Amino acid sequence: MHPGINEEPGAVQPSTPRAAARVAPAAIVTIRRQVARIVPPDLLADTPEEHRRRADAADVLFRDLVQRITEKP
Repeated sequence: MHPGINEEPGAVQPSTPRAAARVAPAAIVTIRRQVARIVPPDLLADTPEEHRRRADAADVLFRDLVQRITEKP
């Protein structure tokens, strides 16, 4: 028989010998997700005029949406 092995049939056996040395982990690594950007920096308005133009276009789209919702069939 092998030393350190339980001789009872069906008994749970350890996965490592009892004489094995315990080794502490060398480092703990933490991986952080990068922050997802909602709007890429290249798509932002460069000038105040461009910013106003885009805001006006968004207002027109919103008014159209509200009008479609409130229309009676």
